[in-house]
This record gives sequence, structure tokens and C-alpha cells, in this order.
Amino acid sequence: MSTPLSFFETNRALEAFLEVAIHALLYTRNVYPTNIFKQHHKYNIPVWQSRSPLVNEYVSKMCRCVGEELDKRSLRKIILVIKDDGPAETPFERFVFDVEWLIHDDMLGKDARDFIPAAGGITRTEMDETLRGFIVRVEAAKNYLPKLPKNVTFSVVLEMRDDVEPQSLQAKRGIEPSEWYRAEARHSAEEAQGLVSRLVPHQTTNLGMVQVQFLAEVLEKDPWASFESGEAETSTNESNEAPRRNREEDEQEKRRRGKGKARAE
Repeated sequence: MSTPLSFFETNRALEAFLEVAIHALLYTRNVYPTNIFKQHHKYNIPVWQSRSPLVNEYVSKMCRCVGEELDKRSLRKIILVIKDDGPAETPFERFVFDVEWLIHDDMLGKDARDFIPAAGGITRTEMDETLRGFIVRVEAAKNYLPKLPKNVTFSVVLEMRDDVEPQSLQAKRGIEPSEWYRAEARHSAEEAQGLVSRLVPHQTTNLGMVQVQFLAEVLEKDPWASFESGEAETSTNESNEAPRRNREEDEQEKRRRGKGKARAE
């Protein structure tokens, strides 16, 4: 009989899954040209992965940082934001992975890394089977989403459980600067000013010690926002920039994101 995965092994499986899921979403949403992607097998099914070293390095680094926060159980949500590549960085879509731990801190004890639950655990085979179905549903989200405009990019946003600042071990040691900085409210999973959110079908998946809900949101301009603010329906880039700066100044919640600077070669 197979042994259930430990706390550490569960986090590594989720970390690896997020990397696969991000590549799949970048492909299905045409964030980069499709010809920079190739298929390989994961969870016994074909999945898409970028062939660009810059994109791969960025995604891999972000997922490693996410993995460190999973080990600390400090995460609430991991959000992939698809947004305009221009100065306004208007968000178009948000793909949210909502993490809910099914274990308490006092259950982990000092040896959290090797903790295995007495009941409700999941084996490696069961984990792979579950994640196989999960990635299929993530890729299927494209069937419910509209076509995106050209020239889009992405960022990764973290929402934390408490008033903590995500920071990798490399950053803590002073080897490199922090990968995260405060995100705008409109890029998080909360309500975005001037935008309305349309939800598409989502899925909740149980991974033993942790439950992950996948949610896709389409962000569209709120037709009433211009009337409430006293602005005309059509506004210039300059008028859009002012409220964006105000939101940054007023933002109080602790969120960090890694900005999608990587570009396909």
C-alpha cells in the first residue's frame, strides 16, 4: 500500500502543478505566439510549455517562490493576471488558485516537513490522477473566455493569509532583491475599480491536506463607472492614469506580485 504524501511532498506537487498550469494558460490565452510553445507529457497527458528561456526562467522562479510560501502556509491565493502591455496595464482576465489548508498549525508540530495526516491523505498516484483532471479543466477555461486583444502580458499576484511579506530565501540572504512588490487592487481577486467581473465555471480540487479552488474571471469596463465618477464614457489615457495612481497610494492590504517582464525571443 502506498504511503500518503507528506506536507513537504504535497507542496512540491502543488508547486509543480502551478508551473504547468501557468504555461498552459499562457498558451491557451495567446499571451505569447503559439510557435514558442511545445508539447510534452505531464500527468500522462500532453501539456504545453514555453520554449523561451526567459519565459521559462521567470515562471519557474515565481513558482519556486510560491512554493516557499506554501511551506509557510502563508498564502491565500495565487493569481495569474492577463493584462494590457501598455502603460495603463489594464487587467483583462484573472485566473485565481484559492488555497485552503485542511490542517491546523498545531497539527504540524516541529517536523512540519515530514508531517503525514492520520486520515485524509493522498498518495503520489492519487495526486497525479487528481492533477491530471485539474489541468484539463484549467485548459478548458478557454472555451468560456472571449478573445483577448493583441499585446498583452501577465503578472503573478499573491494574496497572503496574514500581514506578512513574501520573500524568497535568496532575498532574505541578500543574494538578490525581493521578487515581490505591492500590487494594485485591480490586479488582485478583490473588486477592481471601474471594472466588473464575470465569472466562468470553476473547480474545487481536494489534494489531501490542501484544497484548491480554480476560478477564472473576465474583467470588463463598468458602464456605470463613468457616470458615478462624473467622467465622460470615453476617456483618454491621461484620465485613466490619475485614478490608477490614487489607488496605488491608497492601497493598504499586503499583496505582492512578480511582474511578467519576461518576453519571448
